[in-house]
Amino acid sequence: MGGTLWLFCGIDLEREVHEGETVYLDRELLAAGDRRVSQEHAPAIFSARGRWYLENRYEGKRLVLENVDTHKIYRIPQRVAQELDGEDFHVYVAHQTVAVQVDGYVRPEGRPECNTLTDGLGRDADLQVRQLLDEKPDWRQAVLVRYSEFMDPTISNPRPLTSDEVERFVPRGRELANQAQRSMKQLTGLELLELGHWLTHSGILLASHRVELPFSPV
Repeated sequence: MGGTLWLFCGIDLEREVHEGETVYLDRELLAAGDRRVSQEHAPAIFSARGRWYLENRYEGKRLVLENVDTHKIYRIPQRVAQELDGEDFHVYVAHQTVAVQVDGYVRPEGRPECNTLTDGLGRDADLQVRQLLDEKPDWRQAVLVRYSEFMDPTISNPRPLTSDEVERFVPRGRELANQAQRSMKQLTGLELLELGHWLTHSGILLASHRVELPFSPV
């Protein structure tokens, strides 16, 4: 069921990977001479039980994976493997974008989306936060601005904006950002940084939402 996987990087790399193989996104494959992507710490793509996975092997750095179809962003912690639960992805590594295509992916009927990064929090929090932001568009705008860096897949270590920074772009932004933050913390138990990662990993904030920001994303 794992099938074939393809890697593309610029015009120089096109590689076919078969089930049972492991490929490392290291300097030998992507960027000769770049010491930041030695095989020891390079991200690894492998198959297991008919599924493809991307493992972050960086030291102390999250690896960014974007689902091209859903615009969902995963920042994978060190030594964690995220399932490639779809067909088309971008992996951001060593200032390069690697396109990954899973040939013929079909989600098993009745199987929910797999997210190894958020499964422990529970689905109720996800639904409640979505409903909260849908019902309060002014809160949602403040949240989009506060977590704007988290919606940018080129940033591996994003930070939430302060409430004073939100105030620069949203009327009553300081008040709205703090109100939304308190309510989301009550629902999730998460503080600012952890909440930002959870909002993107759960798909509540997407890369495509950047067009709604009241400023031009860098």
